[in-house]
Amino acid sequence: MTTSEQPTGPTPDEYRNAGQHRYPPREPGPAHAKHSKKVPLIIGAAVLIALLCCGGFVVYMASPDTTDTGGKFEPAPPAATSTGRTPAPATTTDAAPTYGQPKPADFKLTVKQLDKQCFGSAGCNLEFRISEVAYSGPDLDPSATYEISYAYKGLSDPMTGTFEMAGDGSYSVDKTEYGQTSSSSKKVTAVVTEVEKM
Repeated sequence: MTTSEQPTGPTPDEYRNAGQHRYPPREPGPAHAKHSKKVPLIIGAAVLIALLCCGGFVVYMASPDTTDTGGKFEPAPPAATSTGRTPAPATTTDAAPTYGQPKPADFKLTVKQLDKQCFGSAGCNLEFRISEVAYSGPDLDPSATYEISYAYKGLSDPMTGTFEMAGDGSYSVDKTEYGQTSSSSKKVTAVVTEVEKM
């Protein structure tokens, strides 16, 4: 060894001879320290950028300002602005219902006998009234009233009457009638002869 050279420490052979199998630990130099601090910063920045990009994409996809046009996303048309007026509701005009004209054959009248006094071959005196009106024709106009004319059959003398029927089917026939039959076997019935819309 020369005097100009300075010993820098034991050589590897000296360590081996001393029973040591490893080299002495290296002291980190300035280049190694810079490299170890940059790697985590670069990785962290890359992860942060990736997360921001993913978050922005998710927000863009969920935004109501875009519409799906077969794989391409385009901005949705702008929403209509309010002028302060409420739009009028859509109205539809339903066709007015049509009602048929009832005919006399659409009615069936039931006659109830209230009293009967017979006088042999001279016939019988009867007290009777219309007890039920059955209607089986087309729908009646609910806003109309109908005048129903009828005639009694089976009496010695002809007898007629009228009553009114509302479009909802309600009627009132409270009139008690009196008549005579030519024999006790005659039965009094009533038939509608005319129907007039009032």
